[in-house]
Amino acid sequence: MTRGLIAGLVLLCGCGSPDVADPPAEGDWARGGASVGGRVISTVDGHPITVADVQAAARAAGVSPRVALQRLQDEELLAAAAARAGIGETEGRRAARQAAVQRLLAEEVEAAVGPDAVDPAAIEAAFEESLERFERPERRSSVHLLARIPEDAPPGAEAEAEAWIAARHREIAEAPDAEAAVLAYQTRPPGDRAFEVLAESVPALPRDGAADPAYLRALFSPEAEGLVDAPVRTSFGWHVVVVTEIEPRWEATREEALETLREERLASLRHARLTALLQRLAAESEIEVDPEAARAALSNPALAGEAP
Repeated sequence: MTRGLIAGLVLLCGCGSPDVADPPAEGDWARGGASVGGRVISTVDGHPITVADVQAAARAAGVSPRVALQRLQDEELLAAAAARAGIGETEGRRAARQAAVQRLLAEEVEAAVGPDAVDPAAIEAAFEESLERFERPERRSSVHLLARIPEDAPPGAEAEAEAWIAARHREIAEAPDAEAAVLAYQTRPPGDRAFEVLAESVPALPRDGAADPAYLRALFSPEAEGLVDAPVRTSFGWHVVVVTEIEPRWEATREEALETLREERLASLRHARLTALLQRLAAESEIEVDPEAARAALSNPALAGEAP
């Protein structure tokens, strides 16, 4: 589990509904007396998780109710393990439970996956195999106005399209906002022409992108954003091209790339460690879920945050 998901679990520790009893003090985690039904959607060793808990957790963490319920169950398992291990404050407050879970994760997950857990040679090998991840060529976004010449266009369509685009190029060159002037043609009537008119935005493309070569040459011809200085002929027809954004070439340093790969590997090891811990705790505990309450609550849009 990544640090983000670990932090998510800890965050949920403070999201329980106010009418659920605080946990027992340190070293005194006893089986609770709750059972599923009504507002109690699930129990972990008799400690309740209510619909209100799931609602609060989903909204606080921005996750779906189903994910929130799973995290709340995991949090209960971790809190019980922390109490049994004598980790945490003596007062039975949620803040204390949150701190206890944080310390348990630090001892059982973070400390167990220290910096020496990653083999430098393996990171070097991963770097050599993924060089493309750490560099990005220059890319350019654009808008264009196209006089598209159909294959079955009548004689004279080529000359008509070229003349029309040349006139539009002069018009757009005088406009205060070339991009807006191009896109304005999206809402203009098609007119009676021997060619089609299309105005659209084109996502960022690299110099060797999947586009008509003539369009790419035009796109990368100016040094700055703005109107390409002449109409462009491609295999589709005649264009007015406006460069709207230039994303410069980017390349991570070797040190930055190695650190990224090292952190990713550590996150993967932490995920495996925490997954194993939760599986062990779940096997040692009794987890109950009310199927009907769960089905109703987890499908209720009012409970939903943004699903991850």
